Amino acid sequence: MTGDHLTENLRRAANAQYQAALASQLSASEVEELQQTINDAERRTGRYRAALDAGADPALIAGWIADTTAMKNNAQTRLRLDQSPPQRLPTAQLQTIASEIEDLLHQLQHADSHDKADLYSRIGLHMTYQAAPKTLTTQVTHSELSSICVRGMSLATPTIPSRTGGS
Repeated sequence: MTGDHLTENLRRAANAQYQAALASQLSASEVEELQQTINDAERRTGRYRAALDAGADPALIAGWIADTTAMKNNAQTRLRLDQSPPQRLPTAQLQTIASEIEDLLHQLQHADSHDKADLYSRIGLHMTYQAAPKTLTTQVTHSELSSICVRGMSLATPTIPSRTGGS
């Protein structure tokens, strides 16, 4: 898979990630609900502090404040994530990624066995072989590829059963 095919497959993967990110954007009612959660948490924390000042059990109040603060932080984080709309990966960047992958694959095909470990490391290739089900799981984590993934998830290849016999 090289040239236009590789670029097209990268474009499809990037577009799928963009569509998933776009679909995960919050609706107006979800934004309003999160804002209400934040406001409620601030009011509750204020009441808890007042109860603490009035002599309530500090251990009990500290637990309530911690729970309320966690809920508030979660809501604030979801709102912040939603405030930056997803961006499409530009075609030029996809072509650059494809070109870099092609260069590395070419080097890999022509490298002697001692140099291949360095090349595997450069493309972020990790392989795990499981003897019992005879499967080889591969994962490629490349710094440029990770930018097309939603919220830090890495691209991974599927698990492929290994060949049996003399290979």
